[in-house]
Amino acid sequence: MKAIVQSIENEYAVLLVGENEIKVNLPIALLPKGVIVGDVINFLVTTDREESYQEKNEMVEKLIRIFQHEQNE
Repeated sequence: MKAIVQSIENEYAVLLVGENEIKVNLPIALLPKGVIVGDVINFLVTTDREESYQEKNEMVEKLIRIFQHEQNE
């Protein structure tokens, strides 16, 4: 996915993302050092199924602990 840096305002870059040029404000700290207006940035967006599974399990475990704690009060 590509984005064009439209402007830089304070600590944020305004990006036009994809073919539809959707405006996105992104902290410049997350962009390559030295990025300037007009630069084209390439993004790779993926899903990490294993980490997602682990996160979901942790959330379920926290909910169980909260529920058990409330049952004991």
